Amino acid sequence: MRFSLVGFALVLPLSRAWYDTGHMLVAHIAKMQLKPEEVQKVDRLLATWGHAFPGMSEFVSGSVWADHIKCISNETLLCRGLPTTGLNEFDAWHFVDLDYSPDNVTIAGESASRAFANPSAVWALAEALRTFYTSQSFFAINLMLRFALHIVGDVHQPLHAAQGVFRDARFGDVAGDRGGNLIRIHSNWSTLTNLHLLWDAAGGLYLDEWPYTPSQAEELERNASKLAGDFPKSSFEEYVPEDMSCYFIPSDCTKVFIRWAREVHLLAVQDAYVGVRAGGNVSDAYIAKVRQVSRRQLALAGYRLADFLRAVLPSLPSPPAAAPRVFSAEQPMGSISNQALLLICGLQSAALAAIAVRQLLRCRNRCAGQHDERDSPLLV
Repeated sequence: MRFSLVGFALVLPLSRAWYDTGHMLVAHIAKMQLKPEEVQKVDRLLATWGHAFPGMSEFVSGSVWADHIKCISNETLLCRGLPTTGLNEFDAWHFVDLDYSPDNVTIAGESASRAFANPSAVWALAEALRTFYTSQSFFAINLMLRFALHIVGDVHQPLHAAQGVFRDARFGDVAGDRGGNLIRIHSNWSTLTNLHLLWDAAGGLYLDEWPYTPSQAEELERNASKLAGDFPKSSFEEYVPEDMSCYFIPSDCTKVFIRWAREVHLLAVQDAYVGVRAGGNVSDAYIAKVRQVSRRQLALAGYRLADFLRAVLPSLPSPPAAAPRVFSAEQPMGSISNQALLLICGLQSAALAAIAVRQLLRCRNRCAGQHDERDSPLLV
C-alpha cells in the first residue's frame, strides 16, 4: 500500500535508499573484499552497457544505475545531466513494505508474507540469483547485476524495510507513510524535508550525487576505508558468513534475505521512528543516531554484497574483452548524431527490460491465479 496517498505522493521529491554516495560506499566496501579478477569480471560485464550509460558502468558507479533510470528530468537535483529514461517499472524492487504500527492499526490486505512477495526487494534478489545460475544472456545478467549491486544496499536502509501506520499525536493519522516519505520534518538541510530523505543521506553525512569529480572519488575511497575500519566484520553479530552457502540454492536464500529485511525493520522501529515527530525540528541527538546506524549499515551491506558476488561470479559467462563497437570508423562515436543514436539504443534496451519483466510478472500472476493490486498498465 505504498501508494495509498497518491495525490500527495505525486508532489514528493524522487527518493531512494541512500543517496549516490551511500550506494557507492556499499559497492566500494564490497570491492575491497573481492579479488582483482572478481572485480574485473564485474567491470567487464557492466561495460557491455557502457555505451548507453557512460559513467555508470563499472563496479562502484554501477550501483547507482537502478535509481537513475527513474529520472524524468535532468534538471532536478537528483538527476542532473542524466538521460531522462523515466522507468518506474522496477520501483517495488527497492523496498520491503513491513508495516509498523505502535497502536496496532492495520491496512486492509497487508501482511508480512505479502511484503516479501513479488514484487519486492527480497523477491528481486532471489530472482537475480536465479538469473545468474540459469542464464547465459549478457543482457539478463547485466540487468540483474546492476540491480543486485543496488538492492543489497537498499535493504540495509531502515526505512526501506518499514512502512509506518500511525494514529497518534507524533505522526498524525497516516495509513502507510511510504517508508517515512510522508513524514515531513525540519532539518539543517533544505533538501532533507522528510524522514526518508534524512536516512537516505545518512543524517546529512553523504549528500554528494553522481557524477563525481576526482576529488569526490578520492573522498569516497577514504570514507569506504574508514567505514570498514570502524565496523569490521567481527563487530556484527548478525553477519553470518555461512549465509553465502545458500546462494547456490536461490529458494533457500530467500529465507536469508527475509532475515536481513526483518533485522533492518527492527532498526526502523527502534531507531528511525523514535525521537522524532512529524513537522518537528530534528534534534542533534537524533541526527547523531541516524549517522551512527547508517554508517554501520553501509559497512554491513558492503560485506554481504561481497559474499553475494563472490558466490555467483564463477557461474557467470565471461564477457568480451571489450564491448563491441556500434559504429564504423567512418562514423565517429563523438558526433552529435551518433551520441543521440547511442542514447536511443540505451533507452530502448532499458524499456525492453521493463517490458520483459512486466510480462513475466503478469504471466506468473495469471498462472498462480493471483492479482497484485500494485500492478498498473504498462506504458511504453
